[in-house]
Amino acid sequence: MLRYGLWNIDPCGPHLEFRSTKPRLASGVPVSFAELAKKAKNSVVNISTVKVVKGRGQMPMPFGPNDPFKDFFERFFRDQIPKDFKQQSLGTGVIIDKEGFILTNNHVVETADEIKVKLADEREFLAKIIGRDQKTDLALIKIDSDKP
Repeated sequence: MLRYGLWNIDPCGPHLEFRSTKPRLASGVPVSFAELAKKAKNSVVNISTVKVVKGRGQMPMPFGPNDPFKDFFERFFRDQIPKDFKQQSLGTGVIIDKEGFILTNNHVVETADEIKVKLADEREFLAKIIGRDQKTDLALIKIDSDKP
């Protein structure tokens, strides 16, 4: 039997046989990305972070410190000078342990003041940073839950 593409060809006979595109692997091992995604979806989490950014408290002048319109800007836009504000970001992570350890990217959590993790079943938890590595852009965070 010779293999050509998706066909098995018998050189001794006149018949062709179509073979499946799915590889035969040991039981329990995903055979496609779609199957792998289905199996792993409960371990993938959504991570949202909040960082409080301190406002400057002073209005920046478009033309420098000696701006001729300084009085105008201060008079009419003083109340619009940004104070402290919350900067939000989103990312993803993967649960790697029953104890609640989650692997994510460092840039997602490195400057966060608050980290929230949302699981596939919609439960939400506050998380804390356990460790992070800026060079590899990896971080380990942990949530505490009464269930594994």
